[in-house]
Amino acid sequence: MDAGNEWYHHYSSDIFGATIFEVLGGVFLEQESAVTTPTTIGNSSPLVAKFTKEDEAHSQIKFQLPGVITTANQSSAIFKIRAYAPSTNVDGSSGRRLRLFLRDGTETAGQKNVTIDVTVFDQWQEYTFDFSETNLTEGVSYSTVNLLIDQPDADFLATGNIYYLDAFQGPSSAYVTNR
Repeated sequence: MDAGNEWYHHYSSDIFGATIFEVLGGVFLEQESAVTTPTTIGNSSPLVAKFTKEDEAHSQIKFQLPGVITTANQSSAIFKIRAYAPSTNVDGSSGRRLRLFLRDGTETAGQKNVTIDVTVFDQWQEYTFDFSETNLTEGVSYSTVNLLIDQPDADFLATGNIYYLDAFQGPSSAYVTNR
């Protein structure tokens, strides 16, 4: 784990520090409903979360941060997630990708995103979403992150794609401003 970060979700140690407050356009099995990992090679957690994409253009999981990120503390705005994408996943309208949005909670003012195209399949991969040098909007308090999966998928081509998720980490409450 990076210095200054904390686990938001980590199945091998049952740590769930960030609240998931909404899942849209998919079925998300986690915590008590976690599933067996497709492989422990590259990830030792026996149980992991599973997201199955439904026929939505914007399938996503919304997380509440332990505090807010502003231009004053954005150097801590680095998020990492460990994911497994089966090779049976198909390209959506814009390919296979993970996109993390940094939002103000109301999803209107100054949202920023980092997009990663998924090119490694059938093995665990760690993805880094770094907002530390992004041009954040002055005066905006970013309080949520939204993990969008195979988005946008206007033609619903990626319906049924599965992503297994294990470790998700981000700035600790010591590095973000209280709400």
